[in-house]
Amino acid sequence: MGGLLSTFRTELPLEPRVLQQHAVRLLDLPPEITLEVTYYLSQDDIKHLRAVCKYLDATLLATFGDRYFGRLHLIPTPTSLDILTQISTQGRLSDHVRELCICSSIYQFWGPRQTRARAGARWTKPQLRVLSETERPYPDPSSPEQEAANVCAELVRGEQFREQLTTALRSLKVQRIEVQGWPRNPSLVLGLTELINTTGRNPFEDNFSGISPAWEYETLNMVTRMTELVFSAVKGSDTPLLAMIVDRIQIDQLKLTPDLGSNLLHLKHVEFSIALSDQSLQFSDQKRRFDLFTLVNHLPCLEQLSVSNCPYTKNDWVPLNDALMHIHPQKVRRLCLGLFWDAAPQVVDYLNNSLPNLQDLELQFTTSKDGNKTWNEMFSGLRDVLSLEHLSIDVDGHIFEFYKNDDIDSTLVWLAENMPDHWKRCIDEEDSEDEEAEEPDQEGEGQEEEIGYRRGPGKFSSMDLF
Repeated sequence: MGGLLSTFRTELPLEPRVLQQHAVRLLDLPPEITLEVTYYLSQDDIKHLRAVCKYLDATLLATFGDRYFGRLHLIPTPTSLDILTQISTQGRLSDHVRELCICSSIYQFWGPRQTRARAGARWTKPQLRVLSETERPYPDPSSPEQEAANVCAELVRGEQFREQLTTALRSLKVQRIEVQGWPRNPSLVLGLTELINTTGRNPFEDNFSGISPAWEYETLNMVTRMTELVFSAVKGSDTPLLAMIVDRIQIDQLKLTPDLGSNLLHLKHVEFSIALSDQSLQFSDQKRRFDLFTLVNHLPCLEQLSVSNCPYTKNDWVPLNDALMHIHPQKVRRLCLGLFWDAAPQVVDYLNNSLPNLQDLELQFTTSKDGNKTWNEMFSGLRDVLSLEHLSIDVDGHIFEFYKNDDIDSTLVWLAENMPDHWKRCIDEEDSEDEEAEEPDQEGEGQEEEIGYRRGPGKFSSMDLF
């Protein structure tokens, strides 16, 4: 009987007092588990949870700091600079700042927002209103936005921006800086609320939707000038910068100190979208020096390099074939070059002679000529550069991507034999298939396609082509 009673008692539900003793509270969890749980909370939930007690405030500081301050967006306004300086003096917050995006200009528009052009209509780009180095963008401002643009230009022209940025960087641990003409996916924009309250308009609305800058300097555009200031601030603050990405700069107008590269001891990753202010310049003149290329050649730890033309300004594309003769980064392991007009067989010689440690290569092309025999020469030459771990070739948005264990050689043979004549025919056939696929009645739905390549971001393996 006693045994039955004992068994019966052990099966009884635990009393509330016993349950309370075995309950696990959030505060009893190790900090690592608490951070893992709160990773799935929204930003507002994290703020509310931090307000519960000092322990949760201290424990969740890392999550809060990484989400709110890991990537900051700086705009050229006095308020934005002041906020960045304040964050740099707060040790609990400054330690979390890893990325800094700097917008070079605000409130510069051609005018009303351009809507989609009518069928058959042709949009003509307005002429830039060129400024001197001392002229205000809007001599007689008629709106708060125009006045804000004037303040922006004066701030970047003067020494205040560089001095405050240098001071802030000394206390921050920024690893990545991006200089942009217009912001892309802004996270935390410092000073944006104050700017909107002053002007009544968000400068980032309708970004890249028919809005274009309405002015630039006579000799320097805003991105170029901002890039000079940022590099000067990084050097002056001894920031251990790892990555630098610049939107679009005029390399013939960029002025950097000759010893800048040797002072950036930690910089491993650089990306530049480049342009020329003077289209008559010839890169084939090896005696001419460009400060940007001098910087790249002198970086002691550079491993990843990207040099590209802006895809939206084809008329201003730089001849990258000739520009390569000025770039000699011996330690680069990953290289991205593009966009090229048609084939660029000079790239092959460049890869063999200038980049002995290259392991990852990405090339981007756009086709414009029929029967261009240099395609065969280029792809045949690339067969001799097969010690790569990864190769990506983008032709008009169609990507061929291979890794070390793929049959790269056979695919390069196919490309060498079929570019560009057969390629253009394949594209035309693919376009026809896309139009047929849009019709509601599809008899062959679910059947495997005979042509194994895809549009846009689709990846290719060598087997897709045969």
